[in-house]
Amino acid sequence: MPLKSAKNGEIQAYLEYLKGLLTSLAVQEGTKEAFLAFEDGFYTLNDDLGLSIEKIKSLIKSDLDANYLGDVNYDVPDSEQRRATADYLPKNINALVAQYVFIVDNSSKLGEKIP
Repeated sequence: MPLKSAKNGEIQAYLEYLKGLLTSLAVQEGTKEAFLAFEDGFYTLNDDLGLSIEKIKSLIKSDLDANYLGDVNYDVPDSEQRRATADYLPKNINALVAQYVFIVDNSSKLGEKIP
């Protein structure tokens, strides 16, 4: 059997395994409860934490400039060009707070930030 066919079979089997795992998790009552709790918590983040929104915006903009936007290649033909950093900020206040808490104020290295 050629290597390409063997690898294809392994990948297909792995994807089927993941599909089964996700399906199993999706039907569990605990998963539903966790999503509902997350949703409730998300919509109260700003009220619960009481952080300065202007300070958060400033810190997120600095983080975007220092760690993300500078690495984007805007020279790709027909691609959207870089906008003002403020245009990349979430419009929802709670999303803004979540981005600050889980990304900007997270001491883990880039690529390793897990809430």
